[in-house]
Amino acid sequence: MSTRTIEGITYEDHDGTLIPIGEVEPPESRFVSLADRKARPVRWLWDRRIPVGVGTLVAGLPGTGKTHIVLHLGAMVTRGTLPGRFDGTPSGIVVMSREDMLDQTIVPRLHAEGADMSRVFALPFSGGRFSVENDMPELEAVVRRESVRMVALDPMLAFTTGDTFKEAEVRRTLEPAQRLMEDYKLAIVGVMHLNKDVMKDLLSRVTASGAFTAIVRSVLFVGADPDDDDGLNPSKVLAHGKSNLSKTMPSLGFRIADCTVPGEDEDGIAIEVETSRIEMMGESEVTADQLVKGRASAGTKQIQAEGLLRRLCPVHKDTAIREAEAMGISLTTLERAYRNLGGEPAAPGRDPDTGRLTGGMWRLPRSKW
Repeated sequence: MSTRTIEGITYEDHDGTLIPIGEVEPPESRFVSLADRKARPVRWLWDRRIPVGVGTLVAGLPGTGKTHIVLHLGAMVTRGTLPGRFDGTPSGIVVMSREDMLDQTIVPRLHAEGADMSRVFALPFSGGRFSVENDMPELEAVVRRESVRMVALDPMLAFTTGDTFKEAEVRRTLEPAQRLMEDYKLAIVGVMHLNKDVMKDLLSRVTASGAFTAIVRSVLFVGADPDDDDGLNPSKVLAHGKSNLSKTMPSLGFRIADCTVPGEDEDGIAIEVETSRIEMMGESEVTADQLVKGRASAGTKQIQAEGLLRRLCPVHKDTAIREAEAMGISLTTLERAYRNLGGEPAAPGRDPDTGRLTGGMWRLPRSKW
């Protein structure tokens, strides 16, 4: 090899090819041409509600059925009966819960939902803390070995590290989970709670950083049906609040029904274990926004109650109750409507019709209504 200098620049002569001395060959590019790439349809674990290869959130207030729904869907995955890409192909699921006991809650509910328990895998409390950022190789081994198609993280915040209110940290933490979903064609379903600020927009009601709702492609909301006056066990609604890969799907009503499943006590004696399961009720008119704000569609008892209060307030509570009863509106619905409208704490007063002391005067904020 020889060198040549041309116009003040020194070159190395490689069999007639001149390369300027000091020039470094550029690294191999990671960019690819899209000229030969083909358009592909989205794969769905649950048709148009839970996509494969990206994340989904199930969000709601405590006690509204989030875990019930996730286990209901997971049981269908194990049987191969969930409408979607793997309908007819029984597959594995992983359930990672940090709020519910495994043998006393998760296992009985899965039995009640008819899950193929040989296809269900879980991380018990005794297994220690699991971090999405640091421990994904362990989860990957189970996913690969057991043909897992769904991983449930309940709640999702229990499996993330760093400051969950900083979007950059959230995205960095969840990168390993994203790679796992893409490599193995599975869906990760994260359970999230809602904050109590009813004045926020829909997706801002989900706790922690907005990165969680930004990263996932689908968000499902679960809550009590605002039109059901059953104060003890109202029906529930599963509503589609965000969908980047399809149109939002209709809301679905469901109930949580008590039941029993075969089990054993601490002494190994066979007993019936009390638990509960999902009973689907078909489509519902309640939207995700109406669900999380506690109001339903126009013309329902909830909206009628709000209209009544706007018309009457300020009003003695007993008078409002009598007017509501005449319209077929229950006290539970009336009080919920009053809270939803930002009603002020009742001030003591007398019923103008009877003269007796009442529960107080109801008033709505002037600036709002």
